[in-house]
Order: sequence, then C-alpha cells, then structure tokens
Amino acid sequence: MIKKTLKYLTVSFCFTIALGCSDTQQDTILDKLVSYGRDNANLVLNTEMVDHIEIHYLERPAQTNASEHAPIETVVLLHGFSANKDNWLEFSQQIDPKFRLLIPDWPGHGNNSPDMNTDYNLFKQAGRLHQLLAQVGTGKVHLIGNSMGGGIAMIYRLLYPHDVSSLALMNTLGFKSSEKSEYFQALENGTNPLIACDIRDFDKLLDLTMHKPPYIPSPVKAALARQSVDRCEINRKIFADMLASRETLAAFDFETGLAKTALLAPKPVLVIWGDKDRVLDIAAVEDIKRLMPEAEVKIFTDIGHLPLLEVPGESGSSYNDFLLRSVSDADYRDYQAQHSHR
Repeated sequence: MIKKTLKYLTVSFCFTIALGCSDTQQDTILDKLVSYGRDNANLVLNTEMVDHIEIHYLERPAQTNASEHAPIETVVLLHGFSANKDNWLEFSQQIDPKFRLLIPDWPGHGNNSPDMNTDYNLFKQAGRLHQLLAQVGTGKVHLIGNSMGGGIAMIYRLLYPHDVSSLALMNTLGFKSSEKSEYFQALENGTNPLIACDIRDFDKLLDLTMHKPPYIPSPVKAALARQSVDRCEINRKIFADMLASRETLAAFDFETGLAKTALLAPKPVLVIWGDKDRVLDIAAVEDIKRLMPEAEVKIFTDIGHLPLLEVPGESGSSYNDFLLRSVSDADYRDYQAQHSHR
C-alpha cells in the first residue's frame, strides 16, 4: 500500500519526467507522503513546551470499549540519532488500538528547531522526555527505542524505574560488543558515516544502516538527502553531546544501576535486533543478556540497524505480542497482590 502511494505521489507531482522534479516538488511529495502516513496510522501532530524547547510529537488516542474499566496504557516510541518520529509510522500500525501512542521528536531532531546552544546529552534528553510525559499525562509507560532512542530509554528506566511498565530495545547503543562494527571502525579512522554532509554521504548512510531498505522513489530520496545534508552541523553537535554522556554513565555506574533497577522494579524487557547490523554489531545482544537475563530476544535474519523501517510489519507485530503479554502478566500480578492477603 505504501509503495503504491509513493508511486502515485511521484507521478502526480512530477508532471515532466524529462525535466525531473524541482526541489519544491520533491519537498511537496515528501510532505504529502508523511501526511498520508500519519493519517493512515491515526496519528495527530501536537506540540508541547519542554525546557524552553517546542517539542513536536505524534499521538494516537487509545480506542477503548466504554464497558472496560482498565486504565489506558501508553506506549512511547523513541527514534534514533539523525532520525525522526515519522520513522515509526508503519511500525505503529501493528500496535493494538487499545494502547495510546506517543511518538516524539528528540530535541534537535525532526520538526524541532535545531539549536547549537542546547545540550543534547542523553541524560538531559531523558529528563526532557520525563517532563514531556508528565505534561501530557501518561502515568507509567511502555518504552521502545531504536539505537540512540533505546539508549535514552535505558537511562530513563534507570532514573525513573517506577514510571516504566515495560522496556523494548531495538538495535540499541550503550552495550559492549566482542565484535567491532563497520561503523565503529570508520569512527576510529576519523569519519562518521551517520552524519551526511553531502549527497554521497546520504547514500552511504542508507547503505550502512539498512540491509533491506524500503522502496524510496528518487524525488523522495532527493528531498530526504537535502534535509539530511542541511542538518550536518547540528548532527555533529548532537553526536558530540551524545559522546559526552559516556562520562555521566561512568559516574552513574551503569551496570550496577541496571542490576539494582531489575531488583527494585522488575519489568518485562524485549530485545529486537537485525543480524546484519553494521552500526551496532549483534554481538552486543550477549552483553544485554548478561546484564538483563530476564530479557526476551527477537533476532531478525538479513535485517540491519533499522528493523522498524526494513520490516515494520514483522517487527511491529513482535513488539505488539510482547506488549499484550506484558499487560496480561501485569494484570495477573495485580490480581495476585489484591487477593494475597484475603
């Protein structure tokens, strides 16, 4: 369906194939596609002021039966570095409509204004997320994050363990790996393939992050490439601040914190990974299992760093199954607690 829509939009807005699409036409196609995707997923764009930053986020209200008395459960989906909230559009459609969805742009990303004076340290970002969720009234939440978003979700769980109902980590940074990925080898050689500063860099970024990329018509790809190149400097700033988070993590004693959190506030954990990830090697999953032996693990074969874009249906369905089990288990535990003293 998405592929047909992409082709339709391309034909509709590029009237003269020989001349190609202008930058304005390319941007229009991309905007129409994003708008269609949001509508199709029943997601509405909202904003909220957090830490003097206007945060843009997508929201889908829960569809509940009037006869149901269970509290509304909220799922928060967190994108990765240099990405944006709209990466989750197809994935989110797999999540049961009884869940409320919130999908924010991280400060410095997506529709949020870039600011070279803002601190994008991951602990700061986790604090801003906590403030956002308090302002929109979520209560406890189910968190899922990809890459940087997963790293911030981990920090969020450490800082606010009793505010998290479940945690899902998709190709997540922050864990040790016995294998050095292609991406980290490039970093050691002085280049950062996740930051595109020209069109060729963008092509390399797509190739590095996805083993099975979705269909992207050339006008849409051109618009995305220009947007990515325009963000070159702010992405460098965000990445530098992200690296600075390592010192905070070291002082925080990450591993001890995880162990304490698991004991004080045990929650269901799901790990999703693509076995062809060239950014964060799949060997990191072994470190996650060591630190969180309770975690379920779902590995996708021949998939790279972005299962949410490469296999949104399959990865979204796996996550939805985990969510439904998590809620059922929680209901059972609550029932046991209520009846244990009778």
